[in-house]
Amino acid sequence: MHALLSTIITIMTRCY
Repeated sequence: MHALLSTIITIMTRCY
């Protein structure tokens, strides 16, 4: 589950 959260955070940061 932690991996999923990390991926979402990475995508969000990349989008922003």
